[in-house]
Amino acid sequence: MAQHEYLHLFIEESFEHLQNVQQHLLALEQEEEVLLHIEEIFRSAHTLKGMAATMEYKTITELTHTMENVLDGLRKEELSLQPAMIDVLFQAADALEEMVRDIERGEENDRDVSTIVLQLEQMTKHPTSSMESAAVASMEIDYFPFERTVIEQAVTTGLNVYEITVTFEASAVLKAVRAFMVVQKLDEYGEMVKSIPSAEDIENDQFDQSITLVYVTDTAAGTLQNEVERISEIEHVLIQPVQLTKTQQKEARSSQKEKKQEEKVELTKTVRINTDRMELLMNLFEEFVIERGQLEQVAHTINHPDLTSSVDRIKRTSSQLQEVILSMRMMTVERVFNRFPSMIRKLSKELGKDVVIDISGQDTELDRSIIDEIGDPLVHLLRNAIDHGIETPSVRKQVGKPEKGRVTLEAYHRGNHVYIDIGDDGAGINRERVMKKAIENNLISESDAASRSDFDLFQLLFAPGFSTAKEVTDVSGRGVGLDVVKQTFEQLGGKIIIQSEEGKGSTFSIQLPLTLSIMDVLLIQCEEEIYGIPTSQLIETAIAPHEDKIVMQGQVMLQYRGQIIPVIELKEAFQVPIQPKAAEEAHFEDTFTSYLIVKHGKKSSCNRR
Repeated sequence: MAQHEYLHLFIEESFEHLQNVQQHLLALEQEEEVLLHIEEIFRSAHTLKGMAATMEYKTITELTHTMENVLDGLRKEELSLQPAMIDVLFQAADALEEMVRDIERGEENDRDVSTIVLQLEQMTKHPTSSMESAAVASMEIDYFPFERTVIEQAVTTGLNVYEITVTFEASAVLKAVRAFMVVQKLDEYGEMVKSIPSAEDIENDQFDQSITLVYVTDTAAGTLQNEVERISEIEHVLIQPVQLTKTQQKEARSSQKEKKQEEKVELTKTVRINTDRMELLMNLFEEFVIERGQLEQVAHTINHPDLTSSVDRIKRTSSQLQEVILSMRMMTVERVFNRFPSMIRKLSKELGKDVVIDISGQDTELDRSIIDEIGDPLVHLLRNAIDHGIETPSVRKQVGKPEKGRVTLEAYHRGNHVYIDIGDDGAGINRERVMKKAIENNLISESDAASRSDFDLFQLLFAPGFSTAKEVTDVSGRGVGLDVVKQTFEQLGGKIIIQSEEGKGSTFSIQLPLTLSIMDVLLIQCEEEIYGIPTSQLIETAIAPHEDKIVMQGQVMLQYRGQIIPVIELKEAFQVPIQPKAAEEAHFEDTFTSYLIVKHGKKSSCNRR
C-alpha cells in the first residue's frame, strides 16, 4: 500500500520532474549541448523512479527504469540519438504524466505501457560502433559536470588526475578502517575529486571488496601506489590516469560557464506550505482587515490622541502584513506555461503542421487561485491557434510564408493587471465567414452585420455553439469551448478580446487581476450612501465647474484635460434618495461638481458624486 502521508509531496515533485524532462527533451531537438540535456533528463527520471518505488507504484517504476537504460546509453555515448528516440521518450513522459494525474484523482495506476517499454528496450539493443563503445567502456566512472570541470582545470595546469582502485583482502575485518587509512594517506599527496562508493558509505562500511578514488595530485603514480600498498590487508592497487573525451571536455567547459553564472545568483531557502493553510491565513487576515476598519471608525468618533496613534500603527503594520501575505500567494505563470511546448509539438505532428512556440514573460506573477484556473482555457486557445489559425506547410509556402508556423505566448504587467497574449501568424479570422455564421445562428441581422466593426464582430466567436470550422475534428469544430473560456476569465474578474487581420494572424488578449483576495478601495459618500471604488480602476479625483459639462447625442460628457469623457451620475445609476443640503454645501454643488475618473477597459469614464 502506498504511503498516503507522502502522497501530496510525491504528486507535486513528480510533476516538477516531468516538466523538467519535457523541457530538456524539447531542447534536445535543437541539438545544442546534447549531453547536458540528457544528463538532466536522466537525473529527473532516476529521481522519479526512486520516488515511485518508495510509494510502490510499479508501473511508473518500470517505465522510468527503462527510460534510464536508454538515457544511460546516450550519456555514455553507447547509443546515438535519433529523432525516433526523442519521440518515444516524449511518449514515455506523457504516459508518466497521465499516470501521476490518475494518482492525483485517486484512480488506479494500471495503464498499459508495455508498448512504450518494448520500444525503449529495443533501442538499447542497437549501440553505436564497437570502437565508440570500447572508448566509452574505458571510462568506467561517470563524472558530473562540475567534476569534469575540476579535472579539466587540473590537467590544464599540469597536475595529474588518477583513478585509484583499491581492493581489500577477503579476510579483512575492518574494511572501513583500512579505507580510511588509504584516504588519509592519499590526502597527504593531493585532493580527492570523487569516491565510489560515497565517502559516507565508505565510513559506514557499505561496500564490497574495493573502492575507487579520484585524486588530483602533482605526485607520480608509482609513489602513490607504493604508499598505499604499505597499508595492511590490501590485496591490489590499480592506478590509471583520467582522460576526458572531447565531448566531456566540451561539457566541462559549458559547466564552467554555467557555474560562473550561478555564482552570481543568491540562493534562497524555501519551504513547502499546504495551500489550505494559506487560504486559512488569508481568510483570517480578511476578517482582521474588516475589524481594523471598524476600529478606525471608532477611533475617529472618539477622537482620543492615544487611541488614534495606536490605530495608525496597527494600520501601518497590517498594510505591511497584507503585502507579505499577498506576495506569498503569488506564483509565476511559468508553472502553467511550461506544459505548453510539448503539447504544441504533439498536436502539430497530429495535424501535419510545423509549429514552434515563442514564450516570454514566464516570470510574471499572479495569485495562485488564478494560476490554478487559467491552464485549461489557455490550452483551448492554443489548440485553436494551431488548428484554425496556422496553415499547413504547403499552404503557407503557396502564400509566401515560412513553412514553419509560429505561435506566441506572452505575459506582462500593466498597471494592476496581468495581460496574457496568445498570437499566431496564421490565416487570421475570415470576416465574411464569421458574419455568415452569426446570421445563420440569429446572433445578428443582415442589416446590422455590415455596419459592425471587426472588433465587435469577432466577439461573437464567444457565443455558445458558435464555430466557423468546416468539419468536426478531435481538436475543434463542435462550437464548444470559447464561450466557456470567456466565462472562466470573467469569473476571475478578467476579460478577453480578439484582434485579427486576415492573412496575417490573430491575437487573443486576456486581462486578469493580480489577485482575488484583497483589494484597496476608495470610500466615497453619495448623499447618505457610502461606496467603495477599487483603486486599481481609479485614475484620479477631480472637481470641475458646471461649464465644463456638455451634452452630445443625449449623453452628458465632461471636457477634462483635453479629452471628452462620458459622465455617469451615481445618484441616478443607484437611485440614491436625494437629501436636503446645508446652505454652504448647496452653494458649492450649484457651482462645482466632484468627479471620479475611472478606467473602463482601455477607455476612461467619469462618475459624478
